[in-house]
Amino acid sequence: MSTKETEKETEKVITEISIKHVSGVRCDNHKWALNNVVAFDASGSVVDTSFKKLIWFPQGHEVIVKPVSTTVKKIAFAVQDAKSVILGITWVDRSSGNIFSCKQVQPTKVVHWSSQPREGGPWKAEEDNDNHTHWSYTFVDLDNLDNALATTWTKVIAK
Repeated sequence: MSTKETEKETEKVITEISIKHVSGVRCDNHKWALNNVVAFDASGSVVDTSFKKLIWFPQGHEVIVKPVSTTVKKIAFAVQDAKSVILGITWVDRSSGNIFSCKQVQPTKVVHWSSQPREGGPWKAEEDNDNHTHWSYTFVDLDNLDNALATTWTKVIAK
């Protein structure tokens, strides 16, 4: 049975989301940052996650985000200085209890939080850590890891 067939026949409870850095770092410290990760259920309602603040990581580092809800279906995340990542998920089949995981074969291009597309007009210093609704996000439907796209907060919450 293929992974796609397995995914369709199971009721997934996502237990981990991995974001592994592939390329792009800050010139002065050779690091990249994950600014924010927001998880959503199937209806588009925001679900809290274990990752809520800017953290700098070394090149090639893999970040594991653990959702606190069993209903996570999509994520949006903001990065700084990374250009591409490999996304992965681990999930439990609710009916059988079996554990599955998958990762992208090809990296996903990610958007810098202050790049276009973004909302709120020109970037302002006070938006650095305060107003995540003006940031750009990479949005991913976790049922199809290869569909990531750069978007704005308004479009993320409308999905």
